[in-house]
Amino acid sequence: VREDNLKAVVLVIIDSSGRFDYRFVTYSLNQNFDSSLKAFLDEQKNLNYPKPIKNKTFQINVDFKSEG
Repeated sequence: VREDNLKAVVLVIIDSSGRFDYRFVTYSLNQNFDSSLKAFLDEQKNLNYPKPIKNKTFQINVDFKSEG
């Protein structure tokens, strides 16, 4: 059963070398949604991202929402 209107906020970090990392700011409080999102984010750590402009670490809060 899918729930609509779930939202988790994640701090996405791309360091000066283009490495991806993240931290949950708020969880959705739905275990399935949160664990699926964590699995997706962990996969991103294996990808090469472009280096940020001026080689400075880039951080942004991203809202991940469920769609039903």
